Amino acid sequence: QNHQYAYVMRVLLALLFLCCLCLGQDHYSYDNPPLVAGSFTQTIYTTTLSSDQVVPTPLIDEGWGTGFCELNQDTNVLFCHVCHTLNEPTGATISVGDRLINGPTVYEFSVAPLTFFEEAFLLEDRDDYPLFSQIQDFLFGRWYITVNSREEEFHIRGQLEQTDNVFALMTSEDTAPPAFGQPHRGITLGTYTRNNPLRQANYDLCHDVDDATYSVIGRGVPGFPGEFVFNFRDTEPPIYGQFKYTINDETELLSGYQYSQVRSEENPQGAVRGQLSIVDPIPTLTVTGRMDGNQAGEDSFARGCVLVSYDCETRKMEFLVFHSVSQPIRLEARAAPTGFTGPLLFALDDTTHHLDTPIYGSRVLGAEEEYVLYAQQMYFVLTSATFPLGEIRGQLTAQYDYFAHMTGIQMVPPTTTANLGCATFDLTDINYAVDFEIMHSIEDVIAVDMVHGSIGEPGDPLSVRHFASASFRQSAQSPLIGSMVMDDDDQVAWIQDETFVQVSSERFPFGEIRGQVMRIRPCDPDPRPYSATSETFSFDGSYDSIIELPIDRDSSSIVSVSVFAVMVSFLFAFF
Repeated sequence: QNHQYAYVMRVLLALLFLCCLCLGQDHYSYDNPPLVAGSFTQTIYTTTLSSDQVVPTPLIDEGWGTGFCELNQDTNVLFCHVCHTLNEPTGATISVGDRLINGPTVYEFSVAPLTFFEEAFLLEDRDDYPLFSQIQDFLFGRWYITVNSREEEFHIRGQLEQTDNVFALMTSEDTAPPAFGQPHRGITLGTYTRNNPLRQANYDLCHDVDDATYSVIGRGVPGFPGEFVFNFRDTEPPIYGQFKYTINDETELLSGYQYSQVRSEENPQGAVRGQLSIVDPIPTLTVTGRMDGNQAGEDSFARGCVLVSYDCETRKMEFLVFHSVSQPIRLEARAAPTGFTGPLLFALDDTTHHLDTPIYGSRVLGAEEEYVLYAQQMYFVLTSATFPLGEIRGQLTAQYDYFAHMTGIQMVPPTTTANLGCATFDLTDINYAVDFEIMHSIEDVIAVDMVHGSIGEPGDPLSVRHFASASFRQSAQSPLIGSMVMDDDDQVAWIQDETFVQVSSERFPFGEIRGQVMRIRPCDPDPRPYSATSETFSFDGSYDSIIELPIDRDSSSIVSVSVFAVMVSFLFAFF
């Protein structure tokens, strides 16, 4: 009997252990989904193509489609994907022109305009159309895609804008299990609102699957079978869907935990599938920087704002430099503490990069460069025709640990604009004052405000604080530099990531660009031993300035193991 009793207890302990492990795994998969990292260098513009956008408008409304283009501002490559329903397409073009205005063709697709087609274009300088003008026109929403049909009345057109905030590229390679047969593709575009209307998603879905049986929104991580969430009424494009989300559904969507999928007779578990991603999510920063002539030892009124993100797994660093230097020549990254000059790490010059503001760049760091970054020994210096040795300089540091990256896509509803802004903050303990430096590109600016509100939600009009009134120049023109004392409500909203900076203009009096105030969250490059000195770069002083890493590990397995240990101790003590 004692042997049977011991056997039963061992079985119960084994089951308890497995339950704890499952609990930990479920918690990990839900709280740590495959997040789509934000990027400074890449931006997404979407389009819904239809015949009523063609000028003149045809009498027959037949064709329809969805598409999106991804612009990499580091390499100037524009990658466009289009899905449509035209029966006899003959070609496709990208043209420049506002809505309801025909313009000249900029680029022509060389691939066959099948139901789904895609192509990458390298944007280059032209005598009649400079590269800077091309990028500005694209970002201001002046480019459109046209898919031509054999019959002129069946042409469709779509303006490339930032009106959608959710998208997915569906492929047969991303299904779980992998789909059989010929490869297929599809595109899902969506607009999600947190309120007004409350937690509602509107999707447009197009695909080239021949024998489609179901079109769904599911939940799950890439590479694994998921669960059904919503079902579209139609299976053949054009496919529309309007769904009401719960709070949990919203969390899954915003964290990259949902996908769109089309099932077919040949592939009942999925013919095409793609993870739903937020358009231009806010990058997670590692360090920030403020650039000025003082740090470069020059008498210049120019300023600069630096935002840097770093991925510890790929060691890829992306950066945005927003500045007011005229005639910039070269951006250099060097290694040295504040007040010292150090060796060159890498550089961008005006022959290979566009150095007028804003400057976008990326680089895969070596082990020692990573060390320099995390030791806060890396700095940027921007040279110009007037100051060839450096007009402004800024140390990359964790001192200004709050930032805001202002864009049009963060507005509610989104605005399509090339204007943007960059802000860094230092929250001090003295009187809870926030030291700010804000730069933006809006010339007809009306106001620069601090407003209470979460991401994707309209701000509280009663909470508006004007940065201009607290800046040294008492002006909303860039740059705004000063300090503001926050009350209790401001402090709570600030710490809870429920504060944003909004810049209004004459063109957009209710806000043209907006940026959520976020805190830097450097990833952990462990097991890199930062206690060891660098073999190449020697610095004076101590290493007390090494960046402190946030505690963001998933604690579910620890909790599960702790519960297991407690239960084991209890059972052994009891029996």
